[in-house]
Amino acid sequence: MRRATKLSKEVCGWMSDPVIESILRGARKRRLIQLCLSAQGKVLDIGCGAGWLSLEIARHGKHVDAVEVSGKRLEIARQYLKENPYTQTFGGVQYIESDLNTIRLPEQAYQSVVCWDSLHHIPQIKRLVKEVSRALVPGGLFLVYDHIGPEKNNMRLLKLFRVPFLLFVRMRDLCKKKRGDMPTECP
Repeated sequence: MRRATKLSKEVCGWMSDPVIESILRGARKRRLIQLCLSAQGKVLDIGCGAGWLSLEIARHGKHVDAVEVSGKRLEIARQYLKENPYTQTFGGVQYIESDLNTIRLPEQAYQSVVCWDSLHHIPQIKRLVKEVSRALVPGGLFLVYDHIGPEKNNMRLLKLFRVPFLLFVRMRDLCKKKRGDMPTECP
């Protein structure tokens, strides 16, 4: 990720340190980008924030529509795009200001949809997942990296993606058991 050294603390807090960011999430970022690049065609980046992922994907020749609700973050993203020195194989990025809770996406317009650490902010997650499914071509990729904890919206997210919920509960309960406060019933 070439731009990681330019992120400001104003945007990212502890993630502005490229060494810490690389140690903690670098491999996951590289894998998500690699999977996205393996699909042919147009990409949608939902919850793009300051646009680092859209920019990185576009640097590999992809055309990316990037959606973000925050106008301030899109200003930062557009500035990063304007300063982009890697133009030889650059595809393109179109930044769109829109709320992911209400967005209407074009039908079968994207071969891949990426989302980095944003879905846990979406109250209307079920609606958004349906909208993404409609926007993907058959066989398209929906690539997500997100923090999943026991909060109500995150439990909905786990169920929507058909992640084994019981495994999550068992792992959480095992942690409780080690601390000695194992509940009598599993939730």
